[in-house]
Amino acid sequence: MKAGQGVYGIVNFIITGDTQITLFCSWGNFFDRVTKHEDVNKLFKMLEKSCPTLIKLFTGGTDFTCITLAHENNIGGISMEISLDTRVPVIQLLAHPDVFGAVDKLFSFNCKLYNEISTSCPFEGWKKGLREL
Repeated sequence: MKAGQGVYGIVNFIITGDTQITLFCSWGNFFDRVTKHEDVNKLFKMLEKSCPTLIKLFTGGTDFTCITLAHENNIGGISMEISLDTRVPVIQLLAHPDVFGAVDKLFSFNCKLYNEISTSCPFEGWKKGLREL
């Protein structure tokens, strides 16, 4: 998807069942900053005002989930699932309006989160980590 002039994003399309598709935007190992923090509750308190979207993501307040792909070098990212009959040709799935809508929704959320962290996060290391994605 195109996010702006010269800026593009990738949404991965994964068939995960007969009626399930998982859409996934990779953030590399960026979210290890959250999942491997020694005191996640303390971290969330420090970020609750500056990064509310991040907090919502990690506390179940969104339609999205942060997942880790164990078989892909523990790459993490944001995903969402949609239900469609996946036993049809893949080209039909890719052209389905529900897939288009979900891709747009997931991509927009990722852009919002990226912008929130890059402009409001109090941790310079996190901002640097975004530039390394």
